Amino acid sequence: VEKGTGHPKEETSIYRRHNVTSSGALLLNTSGSDVVGHRPALTLEGYLSLCQARDAEALVVEKWMGRLGNKLWQVHTSVRLAQAAGRRFVQLPGIIEERVLKLPKRLPVVAGVVGNCEFQADDASYDCAKTFFNRCKSTVKERRQLYMSHVAPYVRSDVLSSCRSGGDERVTLHFRNGDAALAYGGQKWNGYHDQPPCLYYHRVIATGLRGKAFQEIQLVFSKEEPKNLCINDIIEKHRDKKILMPSDSFATDTCLMLKAKNLAVSQSSFSTTLKMMNQKLKRLFFVNALVEDAGLHFENFDFNTSEACEAF
Repeated sequence: VEKGTGHPKEETSIYRRHNVTSSGALLLNTSGSDVVGHRPALTLEGYLSLCQARDAEALVVEKWMGRLGNKLWQVHTSVRLAQAAGRRFVQLPGIIEERVLKLPKRLPVVAGVVGNCEFQADDASYDCAKTFFNRCKSTVKERRQLYMSHVAPYVRSDVLSSCRSGGDERVTLHFRNGDAALAYGGQKWNGYHDQPPCLYYHRVIATGLRGKAFQEIQLVFSKEEPKNLCINDIIEKHRDKKILMPSDSFATDTCLMLKAKNLAVSQSSFSTTLKMMNQKLKRLFFVNALVEDAGLHFENFDFNTSEACEAF
């Protein structure tokens, strides 16, 4: 997505996509017998009544789900639900990543449109503990506004002062190492964490600067194992360019993501949430490796291309 164009660039299919269909039927248990029926209607009112009746002022998140990126998904989902419910706060289950954020456990909510919620529920159930699998449907622009108003103000000042954004000819590439580094082809977690092919990064480097190549490459990745295979591939094939390695600081690497003018994200909640708070971004690159263009991950990875262009 290139800022100022108003529409996406030509899309090139890197993965062969598989259409996943569902009958919409749900197996219900009634009086001890199995009966096939239609998916029940789940609503914001039902969620509030069943899950959020204890604190009239706050929407309560009882448990964290995963690491920083997933937790920030919980925050933006809970803030939007709180706005629709007319709640003044989101009560978080604990501190979230003190190295980069000073997010209060009782997070003040900027008032939104009460009752305006197209309620979505994964697996036809209410998520009372994590507020991860329920949400009010939103656009990329609306989610970005929530990150800017409810998370960005709490980024630590020493994090933001720990790096520089770099020039227009520098592109920042994020790679996921560790548990999902080698995931591809829908083999793990239904493809939710499939990582981009190296071709994606090479194309960004070679043509991402208005059809020309970037001359500086900032790499961002963790020290987890196994290592993403694309890292060494890029270092080997782009020796003619200036390549900058990650810092030894999680806070500084976070800063690099928040200040990048040209950013290529991986399929990870960490990089996709940080991009939402980047106020210097000129060009955003992403690849959709999901097997289905619907559901929690399609929405939270912000893969709706027209909406992404509007937001950025």
